[in-house]
Parts: sequence; structure tokens; C-alpha cells
Amino acid sequence: MKALIVNQLSKEYKTKKAVDDISFSLETGEVFALLGRNGAGKSTTINMLSGILTPTSGTIEILNTPYRHMNKIKQRIGVLPDNSNYYNEMTAIQHMKFFARVKGVSARKDSLVDLLESVGLGEDLGRKVGQFSLGMRKKLGIAQALIGSPELIFLDEPTSTLDVESALQIRQLISTLASQGITIFMTSHNLEEIERICDRVAILNHGKIEKMGTLEQLREAHTRSINITIKYQASDQSQESLWLDRLQQMAGAVQCKTPYVEIELDEEEVIPEIVQTAVECKIRIYSIERERVSLENIFLDEKLA
Repeated sequence: MKALIVNQLSKEYKTKKAVDDISFSLETGEVFALLGRNGAGKSTTINMLSGILTPTSGTIEILNTPYRHMNKIKQRIGVLPDNSNYYNEMTAIQHMKFFARVKGVSARKDSLVDLLESVGLGEDLGRKVGQFSLGMRKKLGIAQALIGSPELIFLDEPTSTLDVESALQIRQLISTLASQGITIFMTSHNLEEIERICDRVAILNHGKIEKMGTLEQLREAHTRSINITIKYQASDQSQESLWLDRLQQMAGAVQCKTPYVEIELDEEEVIPEIVQTAVECKIRIYSIERERVSLENIFLDEKLA
């Protein structure tokens, strides 16, 4: 079942089109990331999908339910907005109880305590939120988003302001939720984090989706050449020279910095031939490392400049 279907969604203001005719869908249990520079339209998109903003045009279907039934949908989703407001005089557990009532779901105290513990606030559930750091407030927002066992969760920058240990904890929580069949739609400026936990990525630029797919699909579309580095050892200088000459014939560029040789290829089918020529020239191969295109490389593509 599709957890989310978005078709030609747009949001216009008087002087700007913040989101411009975007379409995509999410599978149940998928972790999906929407990336983009500041002002690209990420938060506007999440706010429309979660019912905070009304779309100018387009259609949205959430959990097999039309968008016009958003009041029913809200009980089945969780939302961590970009900016969460809290009552400073309330404790963490009081906030959880209050939000459960606002959401219209019944939640036992022990289940709310479990949620606070899952985000690392188990020892602070009785503290007033006014005493919380920015990171602790972020954790509270994530715990609130999990109230009522939502089937789809929207997380806007879930690990921003968190320390390294807390960020790791939240990433693990996201992966656990996905393994339980819960769908995650998130934004993040932490590209390394996205590479680790997301199944698919969409890159938003000036309100339009420029690229979308799995990380492998994005890498393949971005890769213009294949770069490999070989660590080797030659017992005979003439054999080494012969091998390097043969590499020059197979590759676009070869740079030797003994005991490494860096090779640029047009296609990966050449790699077995390189190994075969090494065997023929009695060259010992210790490792072959292929340079992988990072999500940062893709995101900073000149097409998005």
C-alpha cells in the first residue's frame, strides 16, 4: 500500500511560488528524505502534507485517505515541525498528556513514559520544559510526534541541535520505526545521516523536484566516469612498466604513485581485464577501491547551483 501519494502539488504566495508542481509517492515502511537549500520549499511541503498549510493546487492522499479528511488523517500521523512551541511551565510528561488530548488519542501514562525514554528523556520527564536545552526540546518534539502509534511520521530536521550521541539514538529510532512498517518522511541538512538511513531521496530546488531516486540510482545518474585506486606490488620493474603501459590503453587516465595507481574508466567492465593483465605481468594486487559518489557530490551538482 502507498502510504502517501502526492500529485502536482503547488503552493503560491503573492510574490513567490514556494512549491511548484511536485509529484511523488511513498511506500509503506519507507524512509524518504526531501533535501534542498534553505528556502527550497522543504518545510512548506511538510506543512502542506501534515495539514498545517493549505495547498494552492494539486492532490494529496495519505494512508489511502483523501486529503479532505485531514481531521481523521491527523490521528494516524505524527509531525515534528521545523519550529515547535512549548509551554515552559509544563513538564515533559504533562506536555505528552496534553498533546495526546489535542490529537484526540487515548494514551496511558506508561506508554508516554516509554516514548520519552525512547528519545533519551526518561530521566527528565518531570522537569519543566523551560529548563530544557534546544536539543532536549527537539527530543520532546520527536516524542510528541510518536504519540498514538502513527503510521506515517513527518520529521523536519529531526537531529538538528542534537549532540552526536543523541543524534545516533534518534537515527537508530528512525530505523527501528521503519522496520516496524512505519513510514518516515524527513528533511535534514545532514547528508551523511541521509545516506545512512534513507531508502530514497528527492532534491528540491526552487520549489521543484530536480532529482529523485535511491542513492544508487542518483549515483549512477551523476557518475560521469569510474575512478578506482589499486594498491599493488611488482617484483620486476620491466613487468611493472609493461602493465602500466597496458593500463594506459584501457583507461582514460592513469596516475601512478607507487604503491598505488589511480585509474579513470568509462565502464566498470574493464576492471576484470585490469586484474587479468596484472596476473599476466606478475603484479600482486592488494586492494581495489572504487571511488563512490557521495550524496554531497550529487547535492552540490552544478545543475543545482
